[in-house]
Amino acid sequence: MASMRNDIFILPLRQQVIFPAMRTSLSVSTQSFVELCEFCEKHNRTHIGVLAVKSTKNGVDELYSTGTWCRIASHSQTTKKSGDKEVSVVTLSVEGQSRFRVERFTQTGPFHVANIQLLEERDASDSTEVKALVQSVQQSLQELLSETPQEKGEKGKEEGSGGSSLLRNLFGSASKRVRWPASASVLADMIAAGLSQLSVAERQKVLDTVALKPRLEVVLDLIKK
Repeated sequence: MASMRNDIFILPLRQQVIFPAMRTSLSVSTQSFVELCEFCEKHNRTHIGVLAVKSTKNGVDELYSTGTWCRIASHSQTTKKSGDKEVSVVTLSVEGQSRFRVERFTQTGPFHVANIQLLEERDASDSTEVKALVQSVQQSLQELLSETPQEKGEKGKEEGSGGSSLLRNLFGSASKRVRWPASASVLADMIAAGLSQLSVAERQKVLDTVALKPRLEVVLDLIKK
């Protein structure tokens, strides 16, 4: 099933993909934050759309068409030094709620506004195929988490070890009981978010794959790469 949302503020992200069912902190400029606040206040909005930026061959930035519908949970403002100047940076805490697809942009400057379609999964998470895939994904991830620093070693630091600290924070370590999420969908998305060696395009592929079974297949391939 899908539902429409019109005139939604779109926040572009570089080098980052946000997934549903996760709380994430985002750094935005003061100008972007002011635009976001004014828009949300004017249109009585509590949610925004987040889209990753992709770089094309001609050097022109484009936005992916599938993103994450997020609730704005909180914000804080800090001042950082940039050279001789102090720059204000706003940190937004957002909670991913659902995948969405852009139907059309209604505004592209000075910020993006779009009509979007929220996307929902149709696959049965209790099907035999999905259960088998979940077991394969869990087993492969456990093997990845069980690799010692000596086995991955410096190679992991240089190339981006799949057994990253983020994965361990999300799931625990192999020496302890792994904390598996109850939802197969959340499992797939958490792994895509936690695998440190993945590119934006690879994470985006997981986000683009709405159906649960093929998404688990994509994630399984990414764990094993």
